[in-house]
Amino acid sequence: MSERLPGLAGSAAGQTEIRKVCQGSNKSPLPKAKGKASSRGTVKEQRRLAVKEEERLVTGDKSDHIEIKRLTEENERLQNELDSIREMYNQLLREGPCETYEERRVNLLKSQVIQLERQIMLDMEALSKRSMVILEVENILERITEQFRDLLGSETPGPKVTIERSQLTRLIEDTEGARRRLYRSVETSDTKHLAQPALFMGEFLKPIRSDQSEISLLDVCRGHTDHLNLRHVSKLESKLFSLLKKLLVLQHDLTTAPSSTSAVSLPAAKILQDRSESLLATTLPLLAECCQNLMELSLLVPAAPWPALRKSIHPEITSESVLSALPSFPRSKQKQALAVVDALLKANNYSREVAKLEYKACSEELRFHQDVYDLHMEYTRAIFDALKESYQIFEKDMKDSICMPAAR
Repeated sequence: MSERLPGLAGSAAGQTEIRKVCQGSNKSPLPKAKGKASSRGTVKEQRRLAVKEEERLVTGDKSDHIEIKRLTEENERLQNELDSIREMYNQLLREGPCETYEERRVNLLKSQVIQLERQIMLDMEALSKRSMVILEVENILERITEQFRDLLGSETPGPKVTIERSQLTRLIEDTEGARRRLYRSVETSDTKHLAQPALFMGEFLKPIRSDQSEISLLDVCRGHTDHLNLRHVSKLESKLFSLLKKLLVLQHDLTTAPSSTSAVSLPAAKILQDRSESLLATTLPLLAECCQNLMELSLLVPAAPWPALRKSIHPEITSESVLSALPSFPRSKQKQALAVVDALLKANNYSREVAKLEYKACSEELRFHQDVYDLHMEYTRAIFDALKESYQIFEKDMKDSICMPAAR
């Protein structure tokens, strides 16, 4: 510095000036320039990150839009397939001219069982998904609780606890994620979304409910009567009344019909037979139609009370006795265990009642065949006795007419 200012080095003023210059040189402005450069770099970095975030959001929106479009098209395709299958099913139910009543009854019962199995499968799947979501939410809430406990256990003095903004943001995001999972679970497992429409064609089933919604299979299984079109019950009563009159007339004709040994002319017997055949031809279709209507009502109200389900075959076997023989359940599970045991006893009573009815029907059928076989045996014995008697008479006549004259 003295070499740069030779004229000022020897005087006091020069020394003062040199001191000022040295002090100014010690204050070096380089750090200020460096701070300005770092702030400019931070702003640029923030702008660059903001641009990247905006580009990512735009790209995400485009991908979400493409995914929504694809899912919409797939939903439309599946809806068209469902409508086509439903139309084919309805056509199959409407058609059946060569189908007997027993076959049609079995097919309708199978259709009802298949729909119930599908509904149960959907309900079980929804329950399993909901249990998984509840487990995930429980883990999230447990993690949040642990973080709150860590904050409370910190050594920060005073009634207030200091938390970082990033940590608070993560807690809010976790809580919001748990809320969304629960909301989606409740939305997807709602009965309005799980209830399948009842695939059944009949005049006793309303097309839609009063709130313009479809009749679901759950409405049918709950035992309610809101889905029934009771206006056709009077028509069914008229059919049953006509059927009763025709059956009474047919019974009268059969009881008063002349036997084969009666002295009735052949034309009169032919007229009576033609009348009975004509009456029978009109009675059978009406009987099948009434049975069809009653079967539709029984399918639409499957929860009708049956004494066999309420009256136990073995009175000593009760729900309490079964529970007492089992290991003890927790207090929270006792009601559920009692419901399961009641359902099991009802199923057992039902199977025993069906087996009893089957045994009774088989016994009656066996008794009928035994009577028929006894009649055949009596008829066969009578024929053999008649043949034996005729042969004896023939043998005696041969002796009297041939052997005796020849012996003389």
